[in-house]
Amino acid sequence: MSTRKFKHLSTGRLNLDIILYVDRLPGVEDRVYGKDSYISIGGSATNYAIAVSRLGHQAVLAACTGIDPFSRVLVELLSSTGVDSSRLCRASGGPGTVVVLSLPDGKYAMASHRGANDALTIDYILELYNYENPEIVHIAGLDPKDTLKLVERINEISKTTIVSYDPGRKAVDKPRELAEAMSLVNHLFLNEREFNALNMKLSKSLLKDRLDAVVVKMGSEGAVLITRGEIIKIEAYRVGKVVDTVGAGDVFDAAFNTYYLETNDYLEAVRAGVIAAGIKVTRHGSLGAPSRLEVDLILGKEKFTLETERIE
Repeated sequence: MSTRKFKHLSTGRLNLDIILYVDRLPGVEDRVYGKDSYISIGGSATNYAIAVSRLGHQAVLAACTGIDPFSRVLVELLSSTGVDSSRLCRASGGPGTVVVLSLPDGKYAMASHRGANDALTIDYILELYNYENPEIVHIAGLDPKDTLKLVERINEISKTTIVSYDPGRKAVDKPRELAEAMSLVNHLFLNEREFNALNMKLSKSLLKDRLDAVVVKMGSEGAVLITRGEIIKIEAYRVGKVVDTVGAGDVFDAAFNTYYLETNDYLEAVRAGVIAAGIKVTRHGSLGAPSRLEVDLILGKEKFTLETERIE
């Protein structure tokens, strides 16, 4: 495995996350009391960058935050994780904010305000891309139409940069634009709900043009990896009680890309992804991403195997 320290540029949201752990969701004009609470940094792109840094690669975040005291605290916290936050864009007002109500089974509901995230532009991302010259660009939660424009520009600049895309809920809203964008990226990440909502099939026919791998993340059921060579289902890694699933998919993406860059092996990448996500769900918040040592120790165990099923 390569010891080279690859650079990732992660672009998307930087949020203030407020997580309340509750037994049930409230109704209209109802109130529920949390058993615990957690306030931290969040946003899919931010979660990814933090996980990449924990896994030993360089992480640069292309995102926007505010100029208020809350934003300053978020930037300080982000910098403490090893993520390069020196070129974040700044906008008037406060940061993006997300309130999460997390249930005992790990499911959750969210309410969010975009805040300074609305200031993120393609020109800013491209300027940072040209300055940093990363080996991989990860696009998290960006609108498929904007992603298409961004990736077209990146592909014009370089044919060797790997681009990965996790559209999140945006995937369901704009299926036509997603279909165009996904043919121009190298790795596409979807969760099971998004995959089913788009009426996609587990088929190698999804892999067109530059797209080399599609990963369908299935939570407690593991993941399905679709490559040009095969389609494989791999079981989830279970290590303890699930306490917080928020951000687990972002940690999966980070581990998948990190290990793929080093090994050029998609099976090893998806194994690392399910292991990292399995560890993350036993911890609170984005700062619960596992270290490189934790993932390597599990991958390196001689008797450790994750059940795999070749679908095609």
